[in-house]
Amino acid sequence: MLQASSSQPAMEAPPGCQSPRLVCLPALLPPPLAASLCKGLSPASPYWAAHGGRGMPFSSHLFPIPRHGPDEAAMYGHPLEETVSALARCIASSPHPLAGALQQATHAEVWAHCRASDEAHQLHYDVDERWLGHGKSEYRVQHPLLSSVLFLAGEGAGATLVLEEWLGKPAAATRAWLVPPFPGSLLLFEGRLLHGVLPKPGRGSSHVEPRITLMVAWWGEEVVGHRARQRDASAPGPMMTPPWRLPDGHLSRHAWADKEHWSGSEDVPSIRALPSQGPHPVEPVWEKVPGQVSARQASPVWLTQLPLPPLRFFLRSETEIERLYGDPELFCGA
Repeated sequence: MLQASSSQPAMEAPPGCQSPRLVCLPALLPPPLAASLCKGLSPASPYWAAHGGRGMPFSSHLFPIPRHGPDEAAMYGHPLEETVSALARCIASSPHPLAGALQQATHAEVWAHCRASDEAHQLHYDVDERWLGHGKSEYRVQHPLLSSVLFLAGEGAGATLVLEEWLGKPAAATRAWLVPPFPGSLLLFEGRLLHGVLPKPGRGSSHVEPRITLMVAWWGEEVVGHRARQRDASAPGPMMTPPWRLPDGHLSRHAWADKEHWSGSEDVPSIRALPSQGPHPVEPVWEKVPGQVSARQASPVWLTQLPLPPLRFFLRSETEIERLYGDPELFCGA
């Protein structure tokens, strides 16, 4: 059982809680860009119908990281491109050790989530999902160099949990970090780490706004020469070329990308500076639970016989997630 899911401590960041594996930074987006981002990813935006509908496959967009400042990003005329450029500059200016890995990154994979404040997200690894669904002979597990989460809305919603656990690690994590979704903060962590979103503790979350996040995975050149068969360009899928980088005429078929849906306005709340709080360390991470659920039941019910929730907060063994990603017949997408 995931110990961190049973309760969330107060989010005061004790001194020295930063780790070489992750860091929280102020995003420091220019106010006009922040307003455009909040408008384009607001709950009413057409972006969600095109990407975030229930039952829809995972979809993301991949493009080269603009390395020459705002002018290069503005050349393509879309706030998502400008946001990646701004975040790359933010990370590069940080003294944190993770910033050095950005120098090897050449491409950014971008996607977003809009969730209810009390909605969780299963524990998973960020991988190149284009390798999935092509059979054992072509199955690969590739992680980005870095993963990042830009929190846009949902203060008071469930925290992101990042575990010191990766594929091939000989033992389950003994340490993790909780990161509350403060709008305006950027969470950056090693791209190989296991992570997810915990449900908001307690009840009465109806007054909390939806939890909106923009994810950016920072990849090296390995994503360019991809050998996996490409998906139908008309259907959502991972690492699509964004509409504004396609030949003329494609943008009109993707209404969500139209600039009118990304024009900031006074009635759209913008993100603000990062509060003086950060990753909260959690130890222990996992807790063993008795096999017998209740000694008072007439017929013993054993945990190994129960269907487990899909969030992976309860596991039958320490290697369950490892086996899931290692076997393409078991892995149906994370």
